[in-house]
Amino acid sequence: MALSSAKRMAALPLFTASVTHSLFLCFLLFTTLCGAESPTSDLLVHKNSSSEDVDLVSFLQSKSSQHDIVFMEAVQLLESMRSSPSCNRMAASELVTSCQSIGGKAYSIDPETYMILEHTRSLYAARLAICELNGAGTSIPPACLPVTIQPPQKKRIFGLSPKNKFPTNGMNSISSQLLEPCLKSLESRPQWWTSYSNSRQNAFIICQAARIEIEKEEILNLHRSVVESSKKLDQGLQEALRTAAAESSQHRAFVHEVEIMNARVVHDIEETRSYFKAVLENVFYDIETRAASVVSTVVSVLGGVQAGATALDKNIQNVSAEVNKLQYTFRGFLDEMLSRSEQVTLAHQQNAVTHNELALSLRFKLESLLQDDITKLFHNVEAFDTSLEWLSGRFRLLSEQELSISERLRDFETSLKEFQLKAESLQKVQLQQSEAVEVQSRLQERLQNSIRISQVLLDKVSTTTANLQVMIDETAARYKGIPNLGPFLGAYSSWAVFSLLLSLIVSHNVKVALLILTIIGVFCLMTTRIL
Repeated sequence: MALSSAKRMAALPLFTASVTHSLFLCFLLFTTLCGAESPTSDLLVHKNSSSEDVDLVSFLQSKSSQHDIVFMEAVQLLESMRSSPSCNRMAASELVTSCQSIGGKAYSIDPETYMILEHTRSLYAARLAICELNGAGTSIPPACLPVTIQPPQKKRIFGLSPKNKFPTNGMNSISSQLLEPCLKSLESRPQWWTSYSNSRQNAFIICQAARIEIEKEEILNLHRSVVESSKKLDQGLQEALRTAAAESSQHRAFVHEVEIMNARVVHDIEETRSYFKAVLENVFYDIETRAASVVSTVVSVLGGVQAGATALDKNIQNVSAEVNKLQYTFRGFLDEMLSRSEQVTLAHQQNAVTHNELALSLRFKLESLLQDDITKLFHNVEAFDTSLEWLSGRFRLLSEQELSISERLRDFETSLKEFQLKAESLQKVQLQQSEAVEVQSRLQERLQNSIRISQVLLDKVSTTTANLQVMIDETAARYKGIPNLGPFLGAYSSWAVFSLLLSLIVSHNVKVALLILTIIGVFCLMTTRIL
């Protein structure tokens, strides 16, 4: 017995040293991973303010200090077990190996891991309570026999081992159905339950120290997945902004082309206006000069005839009134063309202003989308870094924000559709303007047709004048034999006919109608006097 106890005391420092060494290696690995994590966190921290940088560093320091405290407490507990029996040391070693083996290489949190850890802690606490009962010499409850640990076996002579005092089981082979009756039996006495509760607290600390690296690796994997999803979301937003900027540049180019086209239309209208004004002034000047020449010739020819002169004056007044009416109609037509051209220019200017307003509103919407949504995304990532314990709740918040961003993108698409509708309305207005230009061209064609009709009327007037000359010659020849009218006809008829023919050859214009009316009046006067 003394020899076995000596061997146990010699093996106790080795066991404690091995457990302490394993915990120290876990601590070094944890600090290395924390150092490896710092570049990733620095990428996010550089995007924020200096105060937020200090908060993140203090958060990492507080986490590392908490882990140091857990390690210190676990080491103290293991150091205190050096003087404990081998039953306690074996239970502690199995607890450490079991906690490290649960969920070691998982990339996501297993919902059953927590239940397995709770079962392991309870089993360890029950075994320590049984070890204390063995040390006190108290009988073990029958329900706790399947939970007990086999003590180290000593071989006898010829390699035979003694029979076990009670059966033993591994920690992973004990089910909750076997453990619950043992816990109920331990609840029957306060002293046993107190021992179980203290052992469970110690098991929680030791298991937490052994699983820090595993939990840290799981949290880092989750953090990487969240950062990758945020990067993808940021790339999507950047792509949407680039497409919106390209569409905005295309819209600016379209507005510039519209302005150039409006300037060309205004220039063409001004040239048309000046051309028509010059043409009308030349026409009016020719009409006035030719009318003045015709009137002077008629007055010089028919100066001796008073009644003819009065009729001629009346006809001249009528012709001047018609000329004034024609001038008023031309001026009204010119004013109408000018007003229509001004309306077209105003419509083009209003369309350009509406296009500029649409471009500004689109720019403001894009800026608000860039500032609001991306800042909200960065604040959410920072909040996730500061509250890793509520990781599932942060995932829900990120999903809600993604839904809100998708809704805003839908609103952005609707605004783009409205912009397309406004562009189509602008195209319709331009088509209306082109129709107005076609109407103006039709009016010009009508004016040319009226000029052709007037030319035809002039030709008809010239033919009627020739016929009238023939009638005058026949009348003069008919009444030439009358002795009382012979000198009068001989003195005026040839001169009048010559003057009329000369004026018709010189004028060849609208004013010929005035001369024809005068000749007809003189002819009527002469015939009435003769009769």
